[in-house]
Amino acid sequence: MSDELGYQFKLYISGEVSASSLRAIANFDRIRALYFQGECQVEIIDIHSDPERAIADRIIATPTLVKVFPPPRFKIVGDLSKRFDQVSELLSLARND
Repeated sequence: MSDELGYQFKLYISGEVSASSLRAIANFDRIRALYFQGECQVEIIDIHSDPERAIADRIIATPTLVKVFPPPRFKIVGDLSKRFDQVSELLSLARND
């Protein structure tokens, strides 16, 4: 991933059609529309298709959202629906780090 858009995320999922994976994708899309408006890239990685990537990033549960760039790097585990306001706030703060 290049840093041309400024914000880079990886969203690790477990199966492209699982309910929690679909919720995580939809919730991240909502958050991205609210706070990043096209200023970020997200790479969706299915751990069934690419387990080596999950191992390299030390992913132990899915879905997991990883903020890759800009530093600091952080992870949010879950489908991003619980405490949506808190997750949104955390990602909004990520714009100011």
